[in-house]
Amino acid sequence: MAKIGSQRRSAIASAGPSPAGKTDDYVPFLIRFQAWWEGVEPGSLMRRRQRAKPRRSKRIDVRSRQAIREVSERWTPRRIEIVSRIYGEGFIQIGGQSFMERRLESMGLDEKMSVLDMSAGLGGTSRLMARNFGSWISGFEMERQLADAGMRMSRSENLKDKAPVKPYDPENVEIQDRRYHFILMRERLHTVKNKVRLLKELSEALTPGGKMMLIELVAVDEDAKKHALVKNWSESEYHELSLWSEDDIKDAIYHLGLELDGYYDDSDDYKNAILRDWRRFTRSLQKEELDQEFVDIMMDEAEVNKARTDAINAGILKLVRIELTRRKTHTLLSDW
Repeated sequence: MAKIGSQRRSAIASAGPSPAGKTDDYVPFLIRFQAWWEGVEPGSLMRRRQRAKPRRSKRIDVRSRQAIREVSERWTPRRIEIVSRIYGEGFIQIGGQSFMERRLESMGLDEKMSVLDMSAGLGGTSRLMARNFGSWISGFEMERQLADAGMRMSRSENLKDKAPVKPYDPENVEIQDRRYHFILMRERLHTVKNKVRLLKELSEALTPGGKMMLIELVAVDEDAKKHALVKNWSESEYHELSLWSEDDIKDAIYHLGLELDGYYDDSDDYKNAILRDWRRFTRSLQKEELDQEFVDIMMDEAEVNKARTDAINAGILKLVRIELTRRKTHTLLSDW
């Protein structure tokens, strides 16, 4: 039964001085951020803005990651609000609703199915499946603050029974055998140490003929795990990484004994979704809302996205999507 302080910050901070009384050489934070994100010189953006509408912006400091993370928990109400603006209401992952909608359309979900969402976050994808397909969702999230906030959102949308969100420990979770017609897990395996045990639990939780979708960041090979860009990404994350290579995840899938329906490289879509999400978000920003807490949270989230993008662009990291089916006459391995 289920019991279920980096180089980039320095670049932004030093993009333009702003001593008291100076107005000619100060580069406002939004321009510094835009220049950093797009990889261009802030001066050219600043001059273009000044020609269009010259005005003085308030000073915003870019603080170190250590300073930000010492003063608050990660998933405060303010962070949830800001992250939902980046990825869409109810979502904490890149691409939001549209990214998952396209990938779920071919899964054949319907109102008779029980679904397990092992990466529920704020419950956005769980509620999406409940609304679009009528399925009954059990949403589980490893971060308690997110699970609690996600459950409140499900209640507010009258989906507390159809798409509840509960906290769980991925290292120790136990799941009822042959319970779910579809299982989804997105970008959680790289935070789990005992991945083999977790995948075995998920495999056994599928009904005969049931399907599983894994969406996961993997290193292209063993050497890539040690690359400086992977180290940079690891340092930007809150959780310690336990990254698999492509061969690692393929080997684990083989030993599960499930049928492989599809193995896809979604890296390009992922990068494009990052750019779309942040372009939309930054265009919506108003200078009046940029207090220190807002900037701290925005920069913290941006660094994770930028680190992932850099590693994918360098060809050392991939986002893969794996679709699996449990055979109707399937006997799982019990001792691997």
